[in-house]
Amino acid sequence: MWERDHTTALIAELGDVTDPRERLTALFTIALGQEDFNGLEPAIVAHADHPAVAPVLRRVTERRIAYLTDLYTELSLDTSAARRQAVAAYAAFLGWLELRRSACDIVPEVAATGTTATVALEHLITGLARSAMHQTEPE
Repeated sequence: MWERDHTTALIAELGDVTDPRERLTALFTIALGQEDFNGLEPAIVAHADHPAVAPVLRRVTERRIAYLTDLYTELSLDTSAARRQAVAAYAAFLGWLELRRSACDIVPEVAATGTTATVALEHLITGLARSAMHQTEPE
């Protein structure tokens, strides 16, 4: 259910958005702007070594990183840079949710609602999209 609702269905829902920057914005707005079950994602990740969780989490992580890599490739990054950016974006997503779960009172910017949270989420999304335009291969 989690895999279907929070990965497969979301990717399908974004399929009609043709502009990759708009798709990236919509992806993070949806993924971070709402949370059906507070702390679900961090709880699943915390049990990554559980035999029932591990294969599903691996599939979801692989699918999400691949999807983000494709998005960043569409934003004109080469494959290696797109992969690095995808990993950074996914890490930001997981960290954002963990902060929301564990320290929302200290870091209100990561709340699911409110003006402060909306501004912070827009800042994150802008940074993740803009960084794709400034990537170069490491020397």
